[in-house]
Formats: sequence, structure tokens, C-alpha cells
Amino acid sequence: MSPPSEIHQSSSIELQEANHTSAIHSPQQSLPSQPSSPQPQQQPSSTSPPRQHDHSIPSAKNISVFSSPLRIRTCFGVVELSWMRLLSLLSLVVNVVAFIILLALIIWSYAAFQDLDTSTIEYTVMARLYRERLSYSSKTAALYSACLASLNVSVVTPPTSGTTSGSGTGTGTGPCRKRCRGRSTAEQLGIQATNTSQLSTTQAANYDLYVSQEAYTFYNTTLLYNQTISKLLSDLSDHEIQALNLTRLDSIDSSIQFEAQAVNLALKHNGTQALKVLFSDPTYQTKQAQFLQQVLDPVAFYVSDKQNSIAFVLKVQTVVSLVVILAAVSIVIPVVIATLVCALNRDAIQLERLRKANALMAIDTMRDPQLRKLFKAHCEKEFSVENFLVLEKIGQYKELAAKSIEIKMFLYDDTKSTLSDDTDISEANSEYSAMSSASTKKPKKDSTSKKPYTEADLMSYEKKKFELAKEIYNEFLDMNGSMTVNLSKKKTDVIKHKIEECANSAFPLLEDDLFDSIEREIAQLMLDTHRRFKESLAFKKQMKIDNINTRIKNAASQTK
Repeated sequence: MSPPSEIHQSSSIELQEANHTSAIHSPQQSLPSQPSSPQPQQQPSSTSPPRQHDHSIPSAKNISVFSSPLRIRTCFGVVELSWMRLLSLLSLVVNVVAFIILLALIIWSYAAFQDLDTSTIEYTVMARLYRERLSYSSKTAALYSACLASLNVSVVTPPTSGTTSGSGTGTGTGPCRKRCRGRSTAEQLGIQATNTSQLSTTQAANYDLYVSQEAYTFYNTTLLYNQTISKLLSDLSDHEIQALNLTRLDSIDSSIQFEAQAVNLALKHNGTQALKVLFSDPTYQTKQAQFLQQVLDPVAFYVSDKQNSIAFVLKVQTVVSLVVILAAVSIVIPVVIATLVCALNRDAIQLERLRKANALMAIDTMRDPQLRKLFKAHCEKEFSVENFLVLEKIGQYKELAAKSIEIKMFLYDDTKSTLSDDTDISEANSEYSAMSSASTKKPKKDSTSKKPYTEADLMSYEKKKFELAKEIYNEFLDMNGSMTVNLSKKKTDVIKHKIEECANSAFPLLEDDLFDSIEREIAQLMLDTHRRFKESLAFKKQMKIDNINTRIKNAASQTK
């Protein structure tokens, strides 16, 4: 037997794994590796290689078809898009569209924000405030001036009959009567006139100061008002000025002229005339009301409506942006999560396939007698010989199973089946038939010289299978076994249940693939041990010896 290759290609690994995991459960589905009689219909058919090819290649094609639902032919080749790639492409398109929409909304918002000029609102409010202050200061100045004019008249209380009696005492009460007691009537009137004159002078000075302050406020406010009106006109466009009829906004309000006239009269101490101008002239009231209702109020309403419309546009843009972001996130996040999950699952699948491939390499090592001896010695050094022994026992069990299948096919063979199918299936179930060195060295016998089998032979091999299965379970799989291996209890319980069912049946018949799952799991457990074994000097030396022997055999065959 040629030594196993150290490096396996992916295609050969999948074929070996497929042949290894195929199970034969009935005599009608399994045929012996050697024919039972030299009948002509059992000769190897020329169509057997295509049938073996049909068992492996179409399945890979079917997988590729399902994994690539969309194929696009381009000048660079065929682009295959799986469902996950289509989802990723959809997520990318949604992201690009969302970014374009958000960019358009940002540009639109920036343009709308440029129209949102808060200075126009400020100037409108300040103009209205300054206009109210002008009216207030002019009226206040007129009132103070009128009060000042009334204070310039001397107020003296005339004597009464009671105060001019011969007793010379006035009828007044309080401190004045005490101060004036013992004085004549003329003296008392002089004192009162002096006090009144002093009070009038002080009040007149205060009122004169008030008039001056209000006049200053009026003229200062007039200057601020004109500046505010100029700024308001500069902020508004020509179209808006014409629409609002604000071409001469600074000269429309002629009521300010009446207020300026009243302030000038107040400064000249003509408060009564100033009050008449402001309160008695209906022209002033009419022009002031018209200016407020027809000029300032429409401007304020126009600016307010414009700002409200711009604010509404900004609100709509914000809502649309949020909707676009939520829609993009609702599509992108699930796709990202699904991609990550599939990527992790794909990595796990690839890792599992790699572990299975390495496990097949360990099983190939068990098939070679020389490598098996070296591998056993290496396992003894690493104190993991129980894994090696359970694999060896399972190999013996599969050898008995292959022999049992051969007897079944001899006894219950269907003559309608072809030898090509029998040979393919028999080779898949007798992969461990070469584990025994004695059997590998025996020459092949002719089909005519093979002895016939009986049902007693079948019962004998089935009994050996049953005894070996019990031995494997009691020694390696049972919790209380002498060399228990590290396996899941679920799998060992399944094997225990099948062995118990077979023990209670009249005809003990165990499955041929009873320990296949256990074998794969043990082989995966020995991956590290097998890797270190391949790195050892003994393995490399044996591989060189086998390589030399193979070359010698090839050279000898070529000379013949």
C-alpha cells in the first residue's frame, strides 16, 4: 500500500469524506468487492467510472447553482452574485441613495437658512418701538410744559371775614396759626406769598428739566428711528419694497412733523398750544393711525409670515432627513448583522471542513501499517493511547462489517444489479479492510476459487461484530470504562441503546456505520497529536523510506 499523501487537495478531501460517510444498511444496497460466480453479467462494466463521477460532480454543481442565483456575463468573465452578495449590494445602493438625498436636503436647508434673516425682524420691532417712543416723548414734553405755565401764576389765598376780626387772631389751625399768632393780617399774607413763590420756583425748575429731557429723548429717538428705517429698507429686496409700497418709508409718516412741532412749542413754554396740536388736531391722529396700520404693521406681518414659512420648510426638511435616515438604518443594520452572522457561520463551516480534512489525514495514517506503529508509539509518549486504541478497534469493527456485507451479498445477491455499482459501494464500506497487515499481504484470488458462504458464517460475523461493539462501549465509551475517551454522553447513549436493542433481539444485527460519528470525533480530537506526529523525525524518516520504495517499484515496473 502506498504511503498517504501529506497534503490533500480540497476536491479529493471532499470525495474521501463523501465516500467515508456513506452507509450501507441493506443487502439490496451493498455488493461484495469480489464476484460470487464467474457469470458474464457480473463482469466490470465500462460505465462504472461515469457513475462514480455522477455521484460527486453534480452535487457540487447543484450547490453552486443555489449559492449563485444571479450570473452576469461581462468582458472580464462571469460575475456570480449569491443572496448575501445581493443583500450587500442592496445595502450599498440604499446607503448611496440615502447620502444623495441627505446632501440635497442639506443644500436646500442651507439655501433656506440664508433667507432666514433675523435682522429684518429686529429692525421691524425696533422701528415700531422707536415710533411709540416718539409719540410718548412728545406728549410728555407737552404735558410738562403746560404744567410749567400754570406754575408761573402766583396763587394767594384771599382773607376771609373770620381772619380779619378785631381780635387780630386768624382762624387758621395747626402750625401756621401758631406761627402767625400775634401778627397782623398783612404779615400773614406776605409770609404765605413768599412760601408759594419759593415752591413755584422749585417746581418750575423741575418741570423745565423734564421738558428738556423729553425733548432730548424725542430728537435722539428720531435719529435712531431714521437709521432703523434705512437699515430695514436696505435688508428688503426691491421686489419686496415695491410690493409693500415702501419706496419712501422715511417720509411717509408725516405725523412725526406734528410731534416735532409740539416739542418745539413745549420748549418755548407754550404747553397749552402743544397739547392742542397733539390732542385737538384730528389730522395728527389720522396720519399716525394710517402709518401704523398701513406701513409698519404690514411690514411686520410680511416678515413674520416669511420667517414662519422658512421655519416650516426647515421643519419639513428635518422630518424628511429623519425618515431617510431611519429607512436607511432599518435596511442597512439587518443586512450588516446578517452579513456578519453569515461570515461567522462561513468561517465556522470552513474551519469544520478543515478539521474533517485533517481528521481524514489521521485516518489515512491509521490505514498504513508502518505509520500506524509509529503513530501508536507517539500517542504513548503523549499519554493519549486510548484515542488510538479506540480508532483501532473501530477499524476492526468496520473490517468485520465489510466482511458481513460481502457474505450478505453472496447470500442475498440480486442478479439484476451490475458489478460496477457493487464494486463502488463495497469499496466505500471496506475502507478499513487494509488495516490488518496479514490481509494486505494476501494475493488476490480468482472469483472461481472463492469458497461459498453460508448463513452460519453470517451469524458468526454478526456475533463477532456484536461482541466487539460491546467491548468498545464497555472499555472506551462507558463512564466507568478502563480507558474512557472524552466524548459527548448523547452519542454514547445512542450507541448503548442500539447495542441493548440488538442484545434483546433474536437475530443480533448491528449497523455497519454504528461508530462512524465516534470515529470522526475521535479523529478530530487527535488533530494536535497527529500534527505533532507529522512534525516528528520518525514520521519524516518513514515518509522518505516509503517514497524511496515507491520509486523503486515504479522503476522496476517500467523496466518490465
